[in-house]
Order: sequence, then structure tokens, then C-alpha cells
Amino acid sequence: MASHKSAEKRARQTERRTAANTAYRLRLRFPTAGGVRLSVVKVVGNTTEVQIGSEVVVPGLAYSPNQSLTMRFRVTGTSPTTLDAKAWLSGTSEPAPWNLSVTDSQAELQSAGSVGVRAFLGGGATNTPMFEFDNLAATDLG
Repeated sequence: MASHKSAEKRARQTERRTAANTAYRLRLRFPTAGGVRLSVVKVVGNTTEVQIGSEVVVPGLAYSPNQSLTMRFRVTGTSPTTLDAKAWLSGTSEPAPWNLSVTDSQAELQSAGSVGVRAFLGGGATNTPMFEFDNLAATDLG
């Protein structure tokens, strides 16, 4: 990413995508005011993201241009599904505790699905940041 001073940027990891626009997503947000925020959202049959639980500030993490971050998103169980998330500076030790843990029982998301990643740049952007994704891994914990 070129700069975090223009428009808000977001990176998302998608889990348990069961149909078009139906998935759980881990959202890593870089507000223009600084810091890094983490939340879990769901979409169900449309493009409207519904936040599950609260967005959290990732402790000790402040985004800088050209900095690499690592995200981990664990989705387990059904009715309810437990969604655990964490983020940290790449190249440092993974923190033991999860930054965020929430549950959800959305019927359309209580079965196996696919995974993926994507980036979003807010409409008020005045720069052209670069997102790079590396080392995506999906593991069956069952």
C-alpha cells in the first residue's frame, strides 16, 4: 500500500463461502486516522456486510506503507459457528491469543464452503495503493 493517509483501505479473507455473496469474512481495516482494526462480518445473498460482534483495535499494531501483515481466521463448528481472528506484523511471532472470537448461527453458513482473499479501496481514494497476498493456506481441522 502506498499511503494510509488518503482513503480507508481494507483487506478481507473469506471463509465458508457457501454461495455467491454468502460467506463469513475477516476484515482488516486501515482507517485514515491510523491503527489497524479487525472485525468479522457476514454476507448472506447480497453484498451488504453485517458485522458479527464488535470491531477491535489490534493492540500494538500500526500500519506503515510497505509493511506486511499476517492474518489468521479460524472457522469451526456449526450452530453456532465459532469465528476466531488475529493479525500481527509479518516476520514476528504469532500472538498466542486470538484478537477476536465471536459466534454465529446464520443458517446459510452452517455447512462447508470455500476460502479466498480480496482487497477493497474506499471510493474517496486519491492514491493507488498496492495489495499483495501471499501464502494462503486452508486446513481442515476436523
